[in-house]
Amino acid sequence: GVAMNAVSIVRNSVFYQSEKHAWARHKAWIAVFILLYTGMGLLTWDGWFSILPIISMLTTTFAFWEPNPTRIRLLSFPAPPCWLAYNIANGSVAGIITESFSIVSLIIAFIRFDILHQEEKAKI
Repeated sequence: GVAMNAVSIVRNSVFYQSEKHAWARHKAWIAVFILLYTGMGLLTWDGWFSILPIISMLTTTFAFWEPNPTRIRLLSFPAPPCWLAYNIANGSVAGIITESFSIVSLIIAFIRFDILHQEEKAKI
């Protein structure tokens, strides 16, 4: 988990720069991060639960590359449950709390920005 999060700091920094710099928008970054996350997952493999952080980080990589906020939420939704299951299996209380907040936050965002916002548009 720690190795995956270390790579995500770099990923998030690169993707943050994508609005300002052309180099950060290059599609090769997706391949780089897919390879890094998969490689980290295989190097730190500790049973089948080790696949969950890989799935989580791959889905968030695609989500964070996406410019549309609704699609970001949809693509990133599988990540917190994967991490939650991984943290439960590894007894990480802090991880369980963090991912529980992430799940609740995503649900609130779906309701607030995707469901209620669509209802408001329909009334206009």
